[in-house]
Amino acid sequence: MPPKVQRFLDSLKGTSRPPSYGHQLSAYNEYASDDTKTLIQEPPYGMPSAGSSKGTPIGYPPEYPPVPEYASDRAPQRPRPKQVLPTVLKTWYLILIIIWIFVLGFFIQYLLYLSQKHGGFVVPNLDDFGGLNYFKSAIPVVLAMPIIGVFTSIDGAIVALHPYVAFAEGGVSAERSLLLHYAGSRHQIMFKAWRNRHYVVLFSSVTCVIAMTLQPLASGILASRGVGVTVPNIPVQSQKSLGMIPDANTLETFLAAAGYASAAAIQPLGSSPFTLGEWAVAQFTIPSQQGVGFNGTVNVPTTAIETDAGCGTPDTFNASDSGTNLTFTATWSGCQAIITTPDSTIDQFGVQPVTLCQGNGTLLIQETQFQPVVFWFYSATLKQGNVVFCHPTSVAWNVIASVDLNSGNLVDVTPLDQNVSSNNFTGPPVNGQTYNGVQFDTSSDDATVQARAIAIQSALPGAIFRAARETPGGLAGMISTDSGQPLFDLTNRTYSQFLATAAQTTYFFDDQETINSNIVNWELRLWVYPVGAFSFQAHLIAIAVLAIFVHINHRKARKDVYISTDTALIAAAITMTSESSWTKVLSAGDDEAAVARKLKGKRFGISKRTWQIVAEDDEEGGGRGYVGAHEDRASLLSHAESSGKGIDPWERMIDRVVEARGGVRKGKGREGMVWGHAAKVRKRSKNTANEGDVAAVQVEGALVLGHVTKVKGVWDIFGERGPDSLASAPNSDMVPGMVDNHGAGHASPPPLSPGLEQKIIHSGQRHLPKRHNHTRNPIPKLSYSTSYASVPTSEHDAMPLLARSGSQVQEENMHRPRQIVSLFLKSWFIFLIVVGMILLAGVVETVLYLSQKNLGWQLYDFSDFGGINFLKSSIPVVLTFPITMLWMTVDQEMAKLHPFVVLSKGNAPGPQSVLLDYTSGRVHTLMKSFQYRHWVIFFSSVVCLANLSLSPLASSLLTTRNTMILETGVPLTSIKTLGLVPDYSSLEFFVAASGYASAAAIHNLTDPPFLFKGSWAIAEWDIPPPSKIGAISNQTVFLNTTGVESISNCQVADSEMVIDDDTSSGNITISGSWSGCNITFQVTDTESDQYGVLPLNNCNQFQQPPQYQPVIFYVYSFLNRVIKLTFCQPSLQLSNVEAGVDMHTGLVNSVIIGDSNVPESNVTGLPAFNGITFIPNPDPYINARSLSTQTAIPFAIYQGATVQPGGVSAVAQLDDGFLNITNTVYTRFLALAAKSVYFVGTDESVTGEIATYETRLWVNPLAAHAFSAALIFIAVLASITHIAHRRARQHVYLSCSTSTIAGVLSMTSHSQFPKLLHAGMDEDDLHNALKGMRFGISAKSWQVTARGEGGVA
Repeated sequence: MPPKVQRFLDSLKGTSRPPSYGHQLSAYNEYASDDTKTLIQEPPYGMPSAGSSKGTPIGYPPEYPPVPEYASDRAPQRPRPKQVLPTVLKTWYLILIIIWIFVLGFFIQYLLYLSQKHGGFVVPNLDDFGGLNYFKSAIPVVLAMPIIGVFTSIDGAIVALHPYVAFAEGGVSAERSLLLHYAGSRHQIMFKAWRNRHYVVLFSSVTCVIAMTLQPLASGILASRGVGVTVPNIPVQSQKSLGMIPDANTLETFLAAAGYASAAAIQPLGSSPFTLGEWAVAQFTIPSQQGVGFNGTVNVPTTAIETDAGCGTPDTFNASDSGTNLTFTATWSGCQAIITTPDSTIDQFGVQPVTLCQGNGTLLIQETQFQPVVFWFYSATLKQGNVVFCHPTSVAWNVIASVDLNSGNLVDVTPLDQNVSSNNFTGPPVNGQTYNGVQFDTSSDDATVQARAIAIQSALPGAIFRAARETPGGLAGMISTDSGQPLFDLTNRTYSQFLATAAQTTYFFDDQETINSNIVNWELRLWVYPVGAFSFQAHLIAIAVLAIFVHINHRKARKDVYISTDTALIAAAITMTSESSWTKVLSAGDDEAAVARKLKGKRFGISKRTWQIVAEDDEEGGGRGYVGAHEDRASLLSHAESSGKGIDPWERMIDRVVEARGGVRKGKGREGMVWGHAAKVRKRSKNTANEGDVAAVQVEGALVLGHVTKVKGVWDIFGERGPDSLASAPNSDMVPGMVDNHGAGHASPPPLSPGLEQKIIHSGQRHLPKRHNHTRNPIPKLSYSTSYASVPTSEHDAMPLLARSGSQVQEENMHRPRQIVSLFLKSWFIFLIVVGMILLAGVVETVLYLSQKNLGWQLYDFSDFGGINFLKSSIPVVLTFPITMLWMTVDQEMAKLHPFVVLSKGNAPGPQSVLLDYTSGRVHTLMKSFQYRHWVIFFSSVVCLANLSLSPLASSLLTTRNTMILETGVPLTSIKTLGLVPDYSSLEFFVAASGYASAAAIHNLTDPPFLFKGSWAIAEWDIPPPSKIGAISNQTVFLNTTGVESISNCQVADSEMVIDDDTSSGNITISGSWSGCNITFQVTDTESDQYGVLPLNNCNQFQQPPQYQPVIFYVYSFLNRVIKLTFCQPSLQLSNVEAGVDMHTGLVNSVIIGDSNVPESNVTGLPAFNGITFIPNPDPYINARSLSTQTAIPFAIYQGATVQPGGVSAVAQLDDGFLNITNTVYTRFLALAAKSVYFVGTDESVTGEIATYETRLWVNPLAAHAFSAALIFIAVLASITHIAHRRARQHVYLSCSTSTIAGVLSMTSHSQFPKLLHAGMDEDDLHNALKGMRFGISAKSWQVTARGEGGVA
């Protein structure tokens, strides 16, 4: 024995030694290095050794029975534990998930295929504002939730197991193993994993992030889209076939076409029915809407004629003025035209045939109706003229004609081939020649035919002239601009429309035939959005690839990790450290920084002998001990106190520093000897202490023991400041809470009086035997009653202490640890989230209010099938992620802390405390928390489940809706005001009106611009161009203006008869009477129906100028020998009105009639023009226009009867059969004339309103209220849960995160029940080992303690 040790022992002679000396020697022999074990082989003073049969020595207290010999043995070689993994980490589970992902991806692809193949899916009420609009976004979001849940669970299991993966690699520091925990936000986890180079965790988190994007992507997979749905095999009745009509020479069809073209030249009428541009299609009966949907189009295979006007500018043009006549000479393509007209001070116009044409040097002889024509115009202002040559041609085609079912307009013509059946148009006698439509064979003696020819020749160029005059600069501007190109374009457009309209009624004769067609309905259907589907599939593939990559690498990393129980259990960490000695440096109250300091420099791994976590410089099996094969739990617990392997300072004194981990050293102090156990010694020095040392000083027989945390020299600790500083200083080198009652406040403690009870002051790590005074008084009996953290001591005084380690028994005055609470459980943090959610609910309701107040918000570049449709669903879903993630994190923190909450209350069974896991699944947590009545956890889980509803609700917060936006105070310019036009007597306006009226009667035309319901003429104003910003479907401009209602006042005759129908005379005499006026007239007997109009000028009751007199329309049915008379006396109604005009079409869609206080004008009080008869005028052009009007209106009435069922003869059978037709045609004619005659030009600034119908972004009220209610419900329930949890954890004092292994071990490092546990125990083994025990947290040691049942100590 070294002399210094011997001398120190000699100085202690006469002092009674503790009876546990032998046991302490055994403990010393276990911990000390080989060279120090030989220093003390036998207990001095004749004390019995451990396990001696000599009995208990005098003074041996009954509480300290001998410890079995195997307590000092090394741990045996244990069999390798089973590797029990969570289900979510098993390969078969991942294979099922990958299969599920690919099946889901293929299913979406299949839905996309079906969507594109069948044109979407038929869903009723898809256009509702809510309902299905909500579910088409919400349901895919809900279906994406399981994928997120699965990979979140996988990530949680990987994170929980990763510290043990690090241990399996070996040589890992405490910071990257014991103190490793991946908690907090996702970006924090990813950053920490990247910094630690834990790439499995990093890519697992990346997989979770990608999985979270599935919800916003899923919200936009389904979209509503209008699509054409074909309804096949619809029979259609064709009414026409290709071929010249037999009565083409009557010129009725050409007159109607001229009227329409002339009206269209002034008004934007578009194409007439069954014509589109240069195409004229055989007429057929338009079927009704069939099948689902709206805005249908019927596609009919039929024949069509494509007409080319063949217009061109002259090659040469010369004008000469003889003083009385103007002569224009022009040439074009071998043709020459000479035009002569009287010299005049007014503008002139006309059309004539081109008779001088040569082909191959010879003069071409053609019939007049097929010759080229030349339109000529003369500007008196410029003294200059212009001509346009036209030579029309036609080609017959087989086509597919598409007609809109709502409007009856031809919308598309698809040419197929020119193999049409033989007919008299493409063959003899016409041979495909095209009528010029303005020049005819006038050899007929029929005055009516001649009048129609004159009317046509006047109407068509007159329409071009009037259209030119309405342009800026008028006719002169058109002639002088770009060599007359604008005038050429206007002529070509008007003439082409005339030819197409004439072709449709002239080149197709009546022929009934049933043909098969199909209807394409425009239907709003549910589609799979390709971009959303492909994005979703791409993310699924990325998730699958990353999941496989993570699983393969994690499986390789965990191959040496053999853990048989859930790593989330408190008991799991204990089973992996119960036999390791390095845990003794940890104690309750150690925060992460303290743990890091204590374990600084140590490297950790998993022993292949004990399969537990060991430090590389510690002896395996040298920890708290373990239960041998022949020692039961009761015997272990009853001997727990005596078997605690505390360090006996007497056996550990040596005179040198051992240069090895675990070495022992000593030093001198002013009052005595200092010694301790070095955790890590780096250099030979007697006056050096290291972190983790245990130091003690003997002061006049009393021992003061402390735990050195940061000391430079032993002499400085005990020699300069004295031992009292160690006990009281806040930064004491001894463990906080150590008290020396004898030496407190003294530089050197006073000597102890004989018999005085001596105190043991010790660290939180070792049990040191109490030193007796020089008197041989027996060792006083120690009290083993324990106090739990939240239960009064008196309730447990009678309870035997199971884990009576030195720290638990002796640290009676240990300071309470700091209560470190996770950021996510702090009240201010919860308060911020709750307030934020309530504010968000308020914001949603406010936005809903603004949405309804402002009628939604304008969308830019809106496309219903994609674009905003995708973003309006996905963006709100993304914004709910932070809320959901925060509450899930709060719930996880509560779940991890709850076992310690239960332990702080004491008397907790193992399954509800050390074997409790609330992190392994939401359903499991709900069931277990309900079973154990852990309501805080239960309602925290309910909060998480409620949070899951936020995403589907948010996906339908925004929707699109067709909305009317009214803009007031819009500046407009009125261009017409009430007044009689000066040149009404030129009859140009009446001719245009009669032409349109006749065309409308045949083709069922709608009203032209600024005409409403066929009777109201509205003062015109400049219509602003429609807005191109946003998703505008329609815009209407409203203006308070003046309207003129034309009333025909038509009535059937009081009497009507055929006086003489003797055909031998060649005339038929007709008479009739109305309102006391009689009329008699004759019509020519031509064995055909006759019609016309006459003024009622021989009645004394109506002594007015001809233009204001009543008129009589008559129709004579040749088959029935019946005459029908209709008397009409037109009148005017002037009113102030609010008119609405569609900004896209220029058509009036509403008129609200106001008062009759219109501004004074020369129209006020004026009788209505009858539009039929006028004051005689010597001007031949005016006379021709008058004749044209008198011919066109009766013709329109007659044509209106021909399209009725049974034709003219059937209508003639009815008493008032012609009354309705006459009233409709004549009223429209009067309104058309009134629009041009009763309004004069003006330039007045006015203000109006614009109603814009556009697709706007709205907040769905149902979804908004539900979302706000969910937010408030979650906020309230979470607040209640937090308050309850805060009360429940008020006695939980944890300084280190329970998410780390070190945090768990700091709460059990000096407890004795861990001796019952070892590596390889599964959950059943753990339950059996801890069966009947009750657990709590001691209010003295602040660690987890246990007590048995049935009297077991």
